[in-house]
Amino acid sequence: MKQRDLLAACALIGVAGGVYLSPLVSLGMLINAAQQGDISRMEQLVNFTELRSSINKQVKIKAENQLTESLGGRNLFSEMIASVGMLAINPVVDSKVNETVSAAGLIGALKDIQEQSENQNKVEQVVGLGKQLSGLRLSYKNPNQALLELPNPNETAAGATKISLLMERKQLLQWKLVDVQLNL
Repeated sequence: MKQRDLLAACALIGVAGGVYLSPLVSLGMLINAAQQGDISRMEQLVNFTELRSSINKQVKIKAENQLTESLGGRNLFSEMIASVGMLAINPVVDSKVNETVSAAGLIGALKDIQEQSENQNKVEQVVGLGKQLSGLRLSYKNPNQALLELPNPNETAAGATKISLLMERKQLLQWKLVDVQLNL
């Protein structure tokens, strides 16, 4: 009787752990699909429309803030000139975001990362991977939204920032990437 209860408890813990960690599995499936160039699988795992919209907003906000600061900071004149300047910048941002935030763009970015890591020796690759995984954090906003925080591989002089991936549950164990916060 005790052995059966122990086995049942272990099975329950295993299932609960699998359900809890399933966003990480979906992220791994996305990376694997990108490595294999499987565009249809990537489109099942990523909502590219929502992702483009989010990244487009983030880039435009950052560009407008930088333009405003370069014109002398927050005042009526610099904000007005920055708004006019954004009229010229917005179509370029739209075009570049649409080009890069796609299955093909993600495949290309992953290939670039792989080429960079091939230039490192094996010890540097293992240390880099260890740093990435040690900074990984999984939390849940609600039962159907998981937030994965990853260390930004492009650390700035101001310090490392995190990249946040928002995933939404589609089935019990299947998740879809719907948002990325770049912390620009």
